[in-house]
Amino acid sequence: MTAIGYARTRTGDDTAAIRAELTAAGCVAVYCDEQVSMRADWPQLDRTLAALATGGPLIVCRLIHISRSLEHLADLLTTLDRRGVRFRALHEQLDTAEHGELLRQVTHGLIDARHAWRSEATREGLATAARHLGQEPAPLVRQP
Repeated sequence: MTAIGYARTRTGDDTAAIRAELTAAGCVAVYCDEQVSMRADWPQLDRTLAALATGGPLIVCRLIHISRSLEHLADLLTTLDRRGVRFRALHEQLDTAEHGELLRQVTHGLIDARHAWRSEATREGLATAARHLGQEPAPLVRQP
């Protein structure tokens, strides 16, 4: 299968070195969104995903080069899996051919943990604010 590489570089990243590392890993095409922010559009990522054939693989140097957030990474891994595309992150030594299910489980576990931590931090913050105002903290009620 034809390997394709992708990177979103930031200011200070050595784009040539990233491209060279992806080429050394067997990528015949490397797409790169250079010096774009997390919130900007990543047109080369769209081109990368369109160019991938079933069986992949898609290779990145680091996970931070491919995803905007844990949720984005989880969605991307699910999409790649449905398409039968293998995913590799070189620096993290992750390969969905070897531990794809584990990677998906860990990613979803981290998302769940982050949501729990945020909820706990919100409750603590509300309780602290209420104490400073001399009030009893209101119980949090989940909205359906």
